[in-house]
Amino acid sequence: MSEVEEDLRYKELINKAYIEPIKSVLAIDDQYQSLDTVLSNMLSDSPQTVNAELQRQIETLSMVRENNWLADMHNGQTDTDSAIFDRLHQCDLLLLDYHLDENNPDDPEKALRILSKLNKNHHFNLVIVYTDADNLKNVRTGIFCKLSSSSSKLFNQSTQEAERLLEEWDDAGESYQDDMLLSITRGDLEFVLSNPSILKDVVEFTAIFTPIDLILNAGHGTLSDNVKQQLYIILLELKIKELKESEDFTGDFTVKISGNDSNSIWLKTEKLFIAVISKTAVTPNELPDALQRALQDWRPTNNRLLLSKIKSELDDNGQTFENEILSCEYTNAGWLKQFHEESNGMDITVSRLMEGLSNVLCSSSELIYFSDLMKQRIESIGLPNEIKEESPSIGDINESGNKIELCKALNTYIGTRNVEGNHLMTGHVIEWGDVDPGKREYFLCLTPACELVPGRVNSNNYKGCKSDLDPYLPVKTIRLIKQENESKTLKDINKKPIVVLKIDDGMVCFKAAEDGKSVFHEQIFANFQGKFESVFDIKTVEIHRTFLKDITLTTEKRQCRIVAHLRYEYALSLLQRLGQDLTKIGLDYVTIR
Repeated sequence: MSEVEEDLRYKELINKAYIEPIKSVLAIDDQYQSLDTVLSNMLSDSPQTVNAELQRQIETLSMVRENNWLADMHNGQTDTDSAIFDRLHQCDLLLLDYHLDENNPDDPEKALRILSKLNKNHHFNLVIVYTDADNLKNVRTGIFCKLSSSSSKLFNQSTQEAERLLEEWDDAGESYQDDMLLSITRGDLEFVLSNPSILKDVVEFTAIFTPIDLILNAGHGTLSDNVKQQLYIILLELKIKELKESEDFTGDFTVKISGNDSNSIWLKTEKLFIAVISKTAVTPNELPDALQRALQDWRPTNNRLLLSKIKSELDDNGQTFENEILSCEYTNAGWLKQFHEESNGMDITVSRLMEGLSNVLCSSSELIYFSDLMKQRIESIGLPNEIKEESPSIGDINESGNKIELCKALNTYIGTRNVEGNHLMTGHVIEWGDVDPGKREYFLCLTPACELVPGRVNSNNYKGCKSDLDPYLPVKTIRLIKQENESKTLKDINKKPIVVLKIDDGMVCFKAAEDGKSVFHEQIFANFQGKFESVFDIKTVEIHRTFLKDITLTTEKRQCRIVAHLRYEYALSLLQRLGQDLTKIGLDYVTIR
């Protein structure tokens, strides 16, 4: 496929994922006539005023009608309509004038406040900011500094040497801190925070702040690059603190921006995509094309495109899908019964409904066409090239290390879920902690779920059987054996009892049994009937183990973390393996020796 054909195919994907789903538009411009204002003036016989922007407003409305979108228009004056903020999340596309202050036409604060509010809702919004400003990148910088944020520390490195220097200069009355802070522009902050990799390159990082170099060299002579870097980190954090105090830096830590060689000027946060355009260069009729070009320049990943299309399909066909999923009354009644009676009834019901939704989605002709278009484009570019484009930090997926990490990530996602529940459940992974990470042990809870419900009474007299142990709960577990040779382990993942778990920030391969051996099972006891304690989203349970220590049986208790949660079907498979290992017909059979 030629480059032109590839661009056309990608353009169609962008159009179907982001432009076609638009249904409603809100245009905010201080020079526009709000409908409610016009009607109020008519009711009170107030004179109607006409300004130079009326023609543009009419053309914008015409463009919206041609695209079959619903439209609302507003003058952006919140003193007359404070509810404007509450309606922002209801629109799919916002057209926003960058200067909304009638009394101070050069002040963008009203527009920035609207964007900051919009950036806090949970709906992904498309925004076109248009302006008369000559330099669109300056407008982008202003928006960036409003919507961006920063971590408490830009670097995980010591700045003690620079702090000592600043104290010495301050004591000597020769501190140039104020001058250096003034030399840091918002554009500098935008460049550094939108290119975090530059923070690792001392030479390139220090080259940005030439004005500070001049100040330092004039007063304090030549300093090493390392000390300069420490000084710049301190100054950047002070500058950000200033902006935070003036209510800038209110949004996301990571804000992507268009590159220097880009034909479009745009920003992307977690909740917003903002295209910045010139009011004089782009007519209202050209706004959808300008937005499309900016979206293409952002280059959302294939999976992001697919998810956006799925959301569009759900929005357009949700009722049809709902009727198809719930068409069988017996299935509907069974799901409701499980929802009411099972301890994890919500999980089961939601899973079944989402499975049904997935089935009907996969039969959508529009989604099938979209997926085929994506596949054709990937095939023409080459999968390795496309992955390099989407995930440059990964590099070559055929490299052995990347193959292992990719396989681990996929199996972790397939086999595990977020740790859920407020007490021990089948599939929970318990960490028997130790200061030395190499000595930590991991146990998978395989007690059937019905026996883990705290205080449950059933027909097997389970309550009576455990009453002598109360509040301790007997729990069947198997020990998970950490594997060092991950490549060999992953090759056998479909043949042997192997799981991949995400523990803290790493993915770890475990075997439930060594080759040719039974699973290592152990009976442990959970205090307080296995109920969790939760601190800062970390779930812990008090576990008691009995083992041989100095030729004496010893019981030890620890507060143990629940570090992972194996999906039920995978835990059930291992439970069957445990049952096989514990069931030995043996008796008086004679084996060949």
